[in-house]
Order: sequence, then C-alpha cells, then structure tokens
Amino acid sequence: MTRRPAPRGRARRRPLPILAFVVAALAAFLMPAVRPDPVDAQATLNSQATLTVLTAPVEVQRASGNRDSASSGTTVVVGDRVFTGTGGAAKLTFFQGTEVDIAPDSEVMVQEMTQRVSGASTVSFGQAVGSTVAKVASLFNPASRVQVSTQSAVAVVRGTELEVTVTKEQVQVFRSNTGSFDVIAGGQTQRVKDGEVTVVPPPPPPAPPPTTRDTKTIGDATVSLPSGNDRPPLPPVPVAEIDKLFEKVSEITAKDGPRVVATPPVAARDLIDVAQGKPVVLRPLGAKPVQVAATPPPAPVAATPVPVKLPPATPEAKATPAPQQTSSGGASSPAPTATSGCSTLISTATPSGSETRFKGSVVDGAGTPIAGACVEAGNYTNTSRASSVTDASGTFRIIIPTPATSGASSTYALVASVDGYTQAAIPTLTAALGQTNNPLNISLYRDDTTISGKIGSGTGSVPAAGAVASLVIEVPTPTSYSGDVLRVHVAEGTASSSGDYRISAVATNTFSYVVAEQKSVSPYGYRAAGAPVPSLTSGSTSTLDMVLPTLNVTSPLTCEQYGAPCSATVSGTGWSSGQYVILGAKGPDGIRRTFDSVPVSGSEFASQSVVATDPTWPLGNYTLFASQGQGSTERYLEWGTSYVVSAGTASSCGTNI
Repeated sequence: MTRRPAPRGRARRRPLPILAFVVAALAAFLMPAVRPDPVDAQATLNSQATLTVLTAPVEVQRASGNRDSASSGTTVVVGDRVFTGTGGAAKLTFFQGTEVDIAPDSEVMVQEMTQRVSGASTVSFGQAVGSTVAKVASLFNPASRVQVSTQSAVAVVRGTELEVTVTKEQVQVFRSNTGSFDVIAGGQTQRVKDGEVTVVPPPPPPAPPPTTRDTKTIGDATVSLPSGNDRPPLPPVPVAEIDKLFEKVSEITAKDGPRVVATPPVAARDLIDVAQGKPVVLRPLGAKPVQVAATPPPAPVAATPVPVKLPPATPEAKATPAPQQTSSGGASSPAPTATSGCSTLISTATPSGSETRFKGSVVDGAGTPIAGACVEAGNYTNTSRASSVTDASGTFRIIIPTPATSGASSTYALVASVDGYTQAAIPTLTAALGQTNNPLNISLYRDDTTISGKIGSGTGSVPAAGAVASLVIEVPTPTSYSGDVLRVHVAEGTASSSGDYRISAVATNTFSYVVAEQKSVSPYGYRAAGAPVPSLTSGSTSTLDMVLPTLNVTSPLTCEQYGAPCSATVSGTGWSSGQYVILGAKGPDGIRRTFDSVPVSGSEFASQSVVATDPTWPLGNYTLFASQGQGSTERYLEWGTSYVVSAGTASSCGTNI
C-alpha cells in the first residue's frame, strides 16, 4: 500500500507492526458478535474453518493467547486470529463454502460460525488491519449471511466477491469485485454495486466514548450495527474514481485535526499474487497497470486497417518502428525498430511447415498500387519478424521462419509505410504455420497536416534536444497477450538542439494523443510526457509545446537500520499540478516496489524523503522510476543508473529472503 509523507519534513516512520496490530485489534474486535435468531438459539452448532498457508509467514493466535506459526490444514475456531507477515498470505475456507484470502501484513479474527436448525448460517470475521478478498458462496436461505466487521463499519454480504482493506490510518475500504452488498456505519447504510467502492473515514480523534450498537433486520436476520461517533460510509463510486473518496476523507479528517493523507491501497488480489511470486506490478486501487519495462512487442494489426505514420525514410533503408506496449497508466520503454530495414520482394515459393507467409498489396486512397512501400510483420512475443518491399504492382510477400511445429498458429501484426504517406497497420492477425495468409490489402494516405512546437525539460526553458514527438493510436492487445493496449506511433519528429520539432500526418485520422519521449539522456534512461492532440485541419499547421518531467535524487535507497524500509530524498519539476506522483524502484525480479507518493503543486514537488512500503527487499540492483497519469496526461521517467541493495550494513535496504 502506498503511503504519503506528512506535509513538510521527513516522512513519518512506520509504527512497529506488533503495536499496530494490538491497537487496531482493540478497536476492531471488541464488538459483540451478530446475534442468532432467538428461535434457533438452542440449536446453534459451533463450526470450524480450515486455514491454507499460501506463503509464509502466517501465524494463528488462539483464544487462549497462544500464538504459533501456521501450516496448511490448521483448524480455526471462533475467537482465533490469523496474522500474515510481510510476504505472507493465507486462505480461510468456511463450512458453508465461503473463502477468504488474506493478503500480507493483515490481521483477521473469526467472530462467529453457526449453522442453525432452520438451515440459516452465519459467518462473521473482524478485520483489524490489512486486506482480504472474500468469495462468498451463494446463500439460498434468506436468513444466511456473511458479515465483515472493521473498526467502525459492518459489511453484510450474500453471494458476492468482496474486497476489504483497512489502512494504517484506519481508513476502511469496501470494494465489490462481483455482486452487491451493504456497508453500515455511523447509523447509515450504503449499497455497493458490482465494480463500485466505498470508503468509511476513520473515527474522529481523540478516541470517542464506548461505541453503542443498534440492531437492524436484514431478511430474517438481526445484525448489530455500529453507531455513536462512527462516521458513515461515503457514497460509492466506480473503482477507477476512488481518488475522489480519499480526497473527501482528507477533507473530513481535516476538521478534527491533522488531515489523513493516504493514497488508495493496493488491490488485495495483487498483494496476494506478489506474495506467491507471480509477476504482478503493485499499484494503487483504481489505477491502471504500470508497465514493467521489457522488450516491447512488434507492430499491432486489425481486420480493419488502423492508420498510423512513420518518420520519413527511403524505402530501401527504412527501419520500421513497432508500436510499444503500454498499460493504460504507465509508460513503457521506447519501441524497437527493425534491425536490417526492409527486404527485397520475397519469392513466390510455398512456405515450409515451419514458416508463415503473408501476401497482399499496398495502394493509395484512389486504389493505385504503391511501389517501394515497406511492409513488416512480427508476432506478439517479438520472436519472429520479417519484411518485404512492394514491387511495381504494389504486391508484397513475406515469409517468416519460426521454430514452432507445423500447423500451430500465432498472432501477428503487419505495418505498411512509405515516405510521404501515413502508415497503416493491421493488428491482431492470426496466421497458421505452413500456410499462405492472403489477400491482405492495405491502403496508405498522403500527409496533409503538420504539428510543430518545442519540447522542453522541467520548467520548459531547457530544450530537450533529441526528444521524439509522436502521434499515437492505442489499440487493444489480443486477449491472450499481457498488457491492455499497444501504442502505435504515427508521424514522428525529432527535436533539434533548440527543442523544435515538426511532424506530419493525415488530418482525417483519429489519434489517441501526442507523446514526447527521450531516452539515454543523463541522468535518465527514459522519460515521456503525453498531451492531447490539437485540432488538425488539412493544409494547416497546429502548434503544440510539451515538457518532459525531471527527477532529482539525493541519498538514494538508504535504510535507517538493517531490514528497515528503504528511503530516498527526491524532488522534481515538469509534473501535472494537483496530482500525485508515484515513486518506486524496479528490482532484479522485475517487480516494481513503491515508495510514498507525493503531491504536485505548481508543476513541481519540493525535496522530501519517501519511504518504501515493504520493509525488506530482495538483494540486487534497483532502477528508480516516477509516474503520473496515463495517455494524454502521462508523465513518466526511469533513472539511468541502478542502485545496489545489499545486506548486512547500516546502509543496506534488504535481507536474504
């Protein structure tokens, strides 16, 4: 979960875990269990739940007070508590089929498990801190329910998937992954529907007097409700808009003293996947995935051509850039280019069982064949690529050798381009080995509009020489391919020493946004900034100036003591005002670990210390990154050098795990 530092000054240190657990437990669990129906009171049967350890460390504390490491198959009864440490994850399976996945750094307590003569069942657990995902089995008896209690709220669920997070600031987050449920707090009830989220602000300080509980009938069941000084749940919003709820929490808490400043928590499912070693990028709830830098895939492709544009080049020596992969919220590394330019026309020979052949033609808007156009094909794993130049009749033939077995299929992308025309692409084209896939007719259209301007750095006064401005079209990736969209670069222009650039394209095209990118310019390995597409008119020139963000890092990746969270002191300029910048580091395992996020005022954030959310990191080299927004609001950069995390010294940021 991302933490934000207090305004001005060094970020507060994280409380000792055991102290946080004790304080949260006293608040969250000293509440009466839900009362069973009086009619069935004498027939209530105690039941058990089974604990599965997904990854260690996981501990169980019995009602007697004994606390020990847990193993899969451990039986849990009413009054028992389950603790997951850093990197630990567990699953509780209840007698009526409900499953609760427990994310790292969490504490839950089983409050009630009953099966009554009438057939009605009740499962209730309290959550002091951390995140859980409850997959509630369909409950056919109207008196049956599953109840999740936090410090000042109750969620009543029947047949849905519910995600609950209690942050260290005691902000309580209730998210519906599927179905609907009710959240009750402060004497009010909010219905949370599929894909929505609500937040219950923490109780006002100082601690309120003992909270009383009223009752409410839901179906045939009676539920104890929190009241007193507890705050009501905020009106639910779509998960993507959770930032609005956290801004409201900040406004509410500011009336009672220091405002609660916190970013939305990381999705519980992501935390659990990472704990089990799955390649997931942690990100705040509601945020789009952050791209993990990797070798980008080749050009995209559709049954209907998607117009795109390449920078001018002669057909014989043209290097065709493939679109780069992005994840709707993070930037990615620059797209690769063909290493050998376009080949000559491939012969008409029949492909072998280990080859794939594409055949087609390239024409202009009037249907006239275009000779000398470069057509490149590649698969989405970026392992098979080939190209061809069209002949006098506009025909191309491409044979791609692959090591796969004959008859197997793969998803390809085809891109056609020639100087003076807008590039065209066919994304997500499935082709079988040992077969000829044709005809593929691609139309190219002449450039008739221009975008020009300057690309600056930081405040904009420093030219970003060598930066490339591109018109971009985003297209979905195949469902079997990782990533949300592919970024297809259209017309490109390189900034001069004074920062001036110029790009051309077809005014009638619909472009997603403009992006400015720069790589391998000290101290950055890569940085980018998006901007909305200006109004384009045939025969005219539009002006668009862009600014690349900066990041200044001092005392990078230092730790106060062995095993303590890593921290860094940072500042930056050229960021979008009023939004937060997510800071983190990509490790040797490819996973990105986050620091505190920082607010931006007037396009910059002042020098401040940011602290990592994880207390221990795997040993190795880490590359710092900063990101903000997506698409036309994107701001992103990666540090050009890596920092070493080693064990055993006062300046280390890791331990052998």
